[in-house]
Amino acid sequence: MNAIPNSEDGAPATVVPSTIIVFLPDVTEQHQEDVRNSFEFSARAATKQASGNNYARWHRVFESVLHNIHWFNLQAESERTIQRPVLDIIPVSDSERHLAKEALRALLNPENEDALRLFCDQHPTSEAAREDVRRLFFGGGGGYTRNAKFQLTFCSEVDGEVSASSFFIQLIRSDQAMEVTIEFHKHGLNTHLYGRLRSHLRKRLEDSGESKQIPVQY
Repeated sequence: MNAIPNSEDGAPATVVPSTIIVFLPDVTEQHQEDVRNSFEFSARAATKQASGNNYARWHRVFESVLHNIHWFNLQAESERTIQRPVLDIIPVSDSERHLAKEALRALLNPENEDALRLFCDQHPTSEAAREDVRRLFFGGGGGYTRNAKFQLTFCSEVDGEVSASSFFIQLIRSDQAMEVTIEFHKHGLNTHLYGRLRSHLRKRLEDSGESKQIPVQY
């Protein structure tokens, strides 16, 4: 399998419900598909089981489903409150930060409106979604428009070992003020066991009749 190289402007990136996945160099085409399908399947299951603003439950279900399809924990950091833009505080390399910035900036462009709405699936309008994404990840004045959840994931592959490092972010109004929290989870994929259910999972997503994966256009 051949690796998909970075485009001239950024890495391949895909949005599934509430999540943007940035693929680092050397992730093979097959493993990109595996990650996209795993995260879409887990996100859709979580959305069915956790309604409203119970984002903590949404994330617990997401993680549980991910583990059931042969992902496993590698690292986790507890939830904490943040004051600065997400891209300023996440502990990633400069190259990873650059790729995330490029993907999120592209997401704000008009040609990616469908992907933006899937990423911001609690927002009533594209304008509100764009305002909150810009403020949350890049900074700027003003307040957030509503409660929401987001997940920023970096997917990497080294010697055939696939991992996904995810930052789960919540915007929650508390005592008339909007609080922003972030937690970190890193998962590995058991590619051997996942390979046994790859076709079944792909078929389940196809049979749903509606794809919830949208590539980010640069």
